[in-house]
Amino acid sequence: MVSKQLILLRHATASSQETTSQNPGGTDFERPLNERGLSEARRVGRWMASQIEEPQLIISSSARRARETIERVCEVAGWSSDLLSLTRSMYLADPATIHKIIDVYLRDRDRIMIVGHNPGLELVFRDYDTDMVPSAGETLMSVASIAVISLSGPSDSASGKWDAKTEQLLQVDALD
Repeated sequence: MVSKQLILLRHATASSQETTSQNPGGTDFERPLNERGLSEARRVGRWMASQIEEPQLIISSSARRARETIERVCEVAGWSSDLLSLTRSMYLADPATIHKIIDVYLRDRDRIMIVGHNPGLELVFRDYDTDMVPSAGETLMSVASIAVISLSGPSDSASGKWDAKTEQLLQVDALD
């Protein structure tokens, strides 16, 4: 049996999609974090510094709000930015795409982090934790939420068939 750890992080709060000096094209992809989001990312970073061992790899959406979130988290947690891999394929990725990324990168590592967007990130979390069912209208992976999942399986788990246990699911407001 092998044990792995998967950390899911949803990006922090972003500004609106309207055209501004920070988002001149007004595109969803280029939405920056707003002041609240910057604060959330710092809080997540402080929590991770004290609670999570540095991941061996961080795969993040290259959308500006996800990139700014993980850059601040790494800065505050004292983690190397060399761990960070930005990819456009994580931008609004569906669960199948996220699972493929997890399967590929977790194969040769013990601990990875995925930074992305809903609904894909939440659906992936629910795939791992089928007992966690949100109430109508509830979002489990709200902005700046963290899910820490322990995975165990046979040493040939290239199939991605893991036994999963949610160690922690935290909303950013619970980090104070």
